[in-house]
Amino acid sequence: MFALRRCLPPLFSCSSLPSPSGGKVGEFSLVMTKVKELFYTLTQGNRSAPAQWTLGVALVGLLWAFLVMLKVMIVAFKMLNAEAVAQILAASANPFLCLFIGLLTTALVHSSSTITAMTIAIVASGTISPTSAVYMIMGANIGTTITATMVALGHATRRKEFRKAISASMAHHFFNLFSVFIFFPLEYYSGFLTYISQHTAVWFTQNISMNVGYVFSPIDVLILPVARFILYCLGNQALLGIFVAVWALFYVLQFATKLFEKIWVNLNESPLQVYLFHSPLQALVLGTFITALLQSSTVVTSLIVPIVAANKISIKRVFPFIMGANLGTTFKAIILASSANESAMSVAFMHFYLNVLGILFFFPLPALRNVPVMLARRMGKLTLSSRLFGFGYISLIFFLLPFLLIFFSQQPIHIRQYDGAKETYFYKQMRLPEAEDLPASPTSLRLRRERGAIWFENDFFMLKSPQPCHVNALHQTVCLEQVLPTYALQHKNKTDSCYVFSIRVGKDNSTRLYFAKREGVLVRKEIANAVGKVIFREDLVNVMPK
Repeated sequence: MFALRRCLPPLFSCSSLPSPSGGKVGEFSLVMTKVKELFYTLTQGNRSAPAQWTLGVALVGLLWAFLVMLKVMIVAFKMLNAEAVAQILAASANPFLCLFIGLLTTALVHSSSTITAMTIAIVASGTISPTSAVYMIMGANIGTTITATMVALGHATRRKEFRKAISASMAHHFFNLFSVFIFFPLEYYSGFLTYISQHTAVWFTQNISMNVGYVFSPIDVLILPVARFILYCLGNQALLGIFVAVWALFYVLQFATKLFEKIWVNLNESPLQVYLFHSPLQALVLGTFITALLQSSTVVTSLIVPIVAANKISIKRVFPFIMGANLGTTFKAIILASSANESAMSVAFMHFYLNVLGILFFFPLPALRNVPVMLARRMGKLTLSSRLFGFGYISLIFFLLPFLLIFFSQQPIHIRQYDGAKETYFYKQMRLPEAEDLPASPTSLRLRRERGAIWFENDFFMLKSPQPCHVNALHQTVCLEQVLPTYALQHKNKTDSCYVFSIRVGKDNSTRLYFAKREGVLVRKEIANAVGKVIFREDLVNVMPK
């Protein structure tokens, strides 16, 4: 073993590095050699065997604690009563509200990993859909930049360092901000991120998660009883369990950060510091690799700020490393979500694709890559001219603006709960003043599926076409208006074919019912007045087992 260790350093020594002048192949070979050298430095270094065993045991303990707290959150969210679920659904029905909630909460706890894990737990419990979670992830991506910015403000008493520190932190901030500005409208109007994330999660579940499951399934057998015991000790109070789990997750991540700080310090003191930012591609790959090990982009970018402030490296060369750090922090969420369910997995891939697409947009073209850097430098000059500008920017962007937008963007959305035989249905209601005279809907939903038909209330609807109109027992004319080949199901984050039936009595209000064929549920109900204007609408947003 000693002889092997003596042979390893020459293998990864700087003298064996290929010349970067060999084109793209030579540059990629250089990057891979650097990754090997970095791996050797982190796994071998100057640490003794007992120190390595201590590090391994600590890592396993922190991972186990993280999984336990994640399971506590999942079970606690499933224990929430219907009123609490309805309030969460009402908040998540507004994409802008989800964005600001993710931004504000991440800025408060200084950890996007905690908010991402919490979002995964909420989706895994079935409380909200992945469609709403993607906007929380976007907000968390912006909120996570506050820590590096606050670290930069610590250099406020040293004029030369202060400008460079602010510029370094702002480069991270502008990259995440522009990524959200670009992909938020794309997701809002087309559901692009949700679509590719869902299909990736399905493929992952069918092809890879079986192998991952062999690792996590035995662990899950040990984790679930511990999570239930913790909730039992807390009196099975769902909200208290969620609070304790979030608090514990935050400190678990803090301990993990302290555990890896020594590795980062050793890395800075090693010869790799000279070659870490040798090329944009190398900085991108190593930023991804280091952050995947440290499990926190917040830590990596915050530790980069003093290096830039000390004028050891330029912002332009650091920026690809920051982009890689954003990508590296997504891998832990994918691993953790693989022990939950397909919906939780899709949320983890949303986080991954958001950062991948941001890198693909900015990294290939130097002109685009320099835009955040240029704006970051200008922000550094503005903050240098007025210290209050930096503090005011943090207060406005991360706290005051999200709080005001959350407060004013709240709409009177009413989530109505219906009790079925085996499940509870939650519908988002829209009622115009013209519909005030409509009778109140019952609290129970009589819905039953039998093969190719659905019994709803006291009527029978055949989910096949074509079929003529008929008069039901209440002397109402029931017609199949159209068959929609695809219909987005909010509660499943999937699509289904949908049958649209109209019910009319004379010239009074008409009712339109939308039934999903495979799911066998009522996904929408509309009531229109005599002139055809929709005055009442209910959309299915969630289905939870009793």
